[in-house]
Amino acid sequence: MPGSHTGTATLVPADTRIPFPVSDQSLACHTKPALFAIEDASTADEPRAREKATAQAAQACADYPVVTECLKWVLANPPT
Repeated sequence: MPGSHTGTATLVPADTRIPFPVSDQSLACHTKPALFAIEDASTADEPRAREKATAQAAQACADYPVVTECLKWVLANPPT
């Protein structure tokens, strides 16, 4: 379309001071990545959809031995 502008995404490199957690255990973020796509939760029909999706993702991680390391990595590398 004339005059339209297409956006460009900027890739932000990971903060290398905080390594991505490694585990021998199968992690939900690897086996069920859609569970962590909180921004995709539609609030049109359910106003608290993102809150519920966040709670489900947190519950999926709760028992993993690397949960603290994951939290540190996520806080150092927020989604863009």
